[in-house]
Amino acid sequence: MIAIRHAEPSDIPSLVKLMEELGYPTDAEALREKLASFDASVMDALLVAEKEGSVVACLGLHAMEILPSGRLGRITAIVVASDARRQGIGKRLMDAAIQYFDSQDCTILEVTSSEHRQEAHALYRAFGFAEKRSHFIRKLA
Repeated sequence: MIAIRHAEPSDIPSLVKLMEELGYPTDAEALREKLASFDASVMDALLVAEKEGSVVACLGLHAMEILPSGRLGRITAIVVASDARRQGIGKRLMDAAIQYFDSQDCTILEVTSSEHRQEAHALYRAFGFAEKRSHFIRKLA
């Protein structure tokens, strides 16, 4: 049985491991602060998938107003623990994302993903996402 729920402070150790698996090492305190900011927001959510009492996946969601009109839903993190993959958990997370963004009145959904994550790309395509390559970023100090 897989339960999808909002992340709680007690999930921090599992979230640290999941972020490391995704390739974004972070520490517990940074995640604690991030979780607090999610909890204080009505347009952001951090969900987890729990299996047999253990957090095995997480999903970061953000809704924002965009110009010229409408609302954009963005998945900023989705990761399933390597030993829990191929069990339908990613699909359950994507269903939860779509439900969340629908409740936020989003009209466009997006997810970014590194080119080497081909299995994830297949999941996104299965949910109707189309690949668009014009994405530019700049890091600030």
